[in-house]
Amino acid sequence: MQKENTSNNLQPIEIHTVKTPDIIKVSNNSANKCFYNSYMVAKENEDVEIIEGIGLIVGKNDTAKAIAHAWNKKDDIYFDVTIEDPAVNSSDVKKLKYLKLRSYHPDKFKNQNKLEFDDITNQMVKEMNENLNQ
Repeated sequence: MQKENTSNNLQPIEIHTVKTPDIIKVSNNSANKCFYNSYMVAKENEDVEIIEGIGLIVGKNDTAKAIAHAWNKKDDIYFDVTIEDPAVNSSDVKKLKYLKLRSYHPDKFKNQNKLEFDDITNQMVKEMNENLNQ
């Protein structure tokens, strides 16, 4: 079976991290649970998508680390309800760059226990971190 080349699918995007839009209801937000957080936001709000991708954390000392990350989109506005996560929002972080891989409707996840990142996303994160650490 041929491995899918997803590097061509990466889409750098701007995220409105300062504030989640006022029309979005956020009833549950847990640190280190971005996929669950984005799922709950999409489930509780009409026409909100779950976005799966890679967060590239750039440190103040210009080091970088890739993480599998999930956030949301409503209409043309991307937003991240998990930005309060200490790993992302520490004083050592200069910025967080977002790379979109795919989007989902919350109905895709009938069983909340299956809220996990795609194997391709995890592999890309691993490869990015290997390259960043060379």
